[in-house]
Amino acid sequence: MSHFFRVLAAIVSVVLATNAIADDADPASLLSGGSSREWVFQRIVLSMGTGDECASGETYTFSKTHQLTIKRCLNGHLQTTQQAWSVTTQDGDTLLRIVGDVASPYVLEFKTDSHGSKFMRLRTRAVDKIHAVADKEFKLNKD
Repeated sequence: MSHFFRVLAAIVSVVLATNAIADDADPASLLSGGSSREWVFQRIVLSMGTGDECASGETYTFSKTHQLTIKRCLNGHLQTTQQAWSVTTQDGDTLLRIVGDVASPYVLEFKTDSHGSKFMRLRTRAVDKIHAVADKEFKLNKD
């Protein structure tokens, strides 16, 4: 009987490991995690005082329901917008489409550094030789 449980435990371990690898390979799951994830381009710095006054910052929070909350400090005030998002693949690139974003779709890339911190890069696609490619690199907020 103990041999049965060892074999069963080994099978369960393989299945769980396979699912973890599959989830990690899915860009939508990397963006949103189990329910939502906040990615920080620049930490939001709120100003002393009342209201939505801020000094700087920009974050993107991706939810599993494909809603994106963008918080950014513009002209000293924190602006929050909601957009829909989707991930597709085209010509070998993983693309992030954000509804209402004129720079979208972005080439989406992920990396993990030697300390285990996770990063996401959004790269604009060059439409011609005049317009440069622009990158925005975000760090996964662990809070």
